Amino acid sequence: MKSISMKIYMSVFALLLTVSALAATTFAWFTLGNTAQVNSFEGDVYAGEGLEVRLIDKNGDPFTPWSSYIASTDIQDLIDDNGFVKFKAVTTEDTTSFTTVLIDNGSVTDGSAAHTDYIKFTLEFRTKQTEAELLWTKATLSGNNVTWVNDGKPFIDAKGVEVKTNDPVTENVANAARIAVVSDTTVLGYELPEENNNVQDKGTALVGAHSFIKSRYQDIETDYNDAYNSAELVGTENVNTTNPKVVEFGDTLENDGYVYVTLDVFVWIEGWDANTYNPILGQTLTASLEFELSAKKIEN
Repeated sequence: MKSISMKIYMSVFALLLTVSALAATTFAWFTLGNTAQVNSFEGDVYAGEGLEVRLIDKNGDPFTPWSSYIASTDIQDLIDDNGFVKFKAVTTEDTTSFTTVLIDNGSVTDGSAAHTDYIKFTLEFRTKQTEAELLWTKATLSGNNVTWVNDGKPFIDAKGVEVKTNDPVTENVANAARIAVVSDTTVLGYELPEENNNVQDKGTALVGAHSFIKSRYQDIETDYNDAYNSAELVGTENVNTTNPKVVEFGDTLENDGYVYVTLDVFVWIEGWDANTYNPILGQTLTASLEFELSAKKIEN
């Protein structure tokens, strides 16, 4: 018996979303009253040959029919239906729950983030190919640079450069954003790599937004350091080069002749990120994802 394993790559879909990150704010500089609406999705969803996809609503029911194509308007409608209103600076260790950290009047308080503060939507896939793997092959985050003048005390920016009073500072909202793709067994995160002028993970307490906050609010430094040091963030990798497996289809067909998998997609502004400054408010964030099906064909 001769076994030949052959990978057949089929594009699952590529989606592009654009939102205004009007409510992004570092945990140490919490601002009430900022709001942001999702503006639009730019792009549609396509499934490759032999693969179908549909959106699932917050109650677990189908939101769109099975198809090789999902219109961008359907994704927008689902996000609206799920109740997303505005991005706030939130954090999560594994996407099972999102929290906020509020610093007010010299005290630090943890709180539960509302589902309106970040984006979540669910995709279900089906195929007649058993034991196939769904790979996350591409992710992008981009936005416009914003420049402001430091009107406070000197601080150290996210790249370790001193910013003096009245010096200009430039930042990009994409550096503060995260994407996560979650199955029953896997949590995969993405943020911009360092070569994109991004500081990965939460950086250190000595640079970026954290240094900026300490320069202005020294009275909360001890409590702030305690909260910062204990924070655990979703692990990230450069999916554009590693192409990690998100989930594997089962080896047994259902009665209808298909095998199924379900994924949750999250997009949020990471409050503990060193690049999360208040002046990124109002900038446009664009995110995209692409998946591929890797099917194994066995021949005798």
